[in-house]
Amino acid sequence: MSYTVKKNTLLLPSGKEVEFEYPILQATDLGGVIVICLAVPQNRKLNENVYAVDHEGTLLWQVKPVKHVYDKSSYVGVTNTGKLVRLFNWDGMVYDVDPKTGVVANSYWGK
Repeated sequence: MSYTVKKNTLLLPSGKEVEFEYPILQATDLGGVIVICLAVPQNRKLNENVYAVDHEGTLLWQVKPVKHVYDKSSYVGVTNTGKLVRLFNWDGMVYDVDPKTGVVANSYWGK
C-alpha cells in the first residue's frame, strides 16, 4: 500500500487524510503500520513526536515519554529494520520499537 506525505498530512490510498500538528519529517511503512516522525520546530518542546497509524488512518500509538539528555530533544528520524522500526533521537539515543505496539525492544547510544 502506498501513501503520500504533504507537509503535515498523511494521504492514504483510501482517500483518508491524517493530519498532524507539525510537518512530517519522515514516514516508513512496516507491513500495515505507517510510522511517522514529525519535524518539531526548535522553539517547541515535544519529545513524543513519533506516531504510528494503520492503513485505515487509525492512530495506533504515540511514542511514550522518555527522559532525554536535553529537554528539547525530539526524534529526528525513523527507519525500517525489517521487524522493528528504529527511532533516532537528537541526543544520540536509538530505540528499536515494535511498530504495532510502540513497545521499546532495545535502546542504545548510537552517536
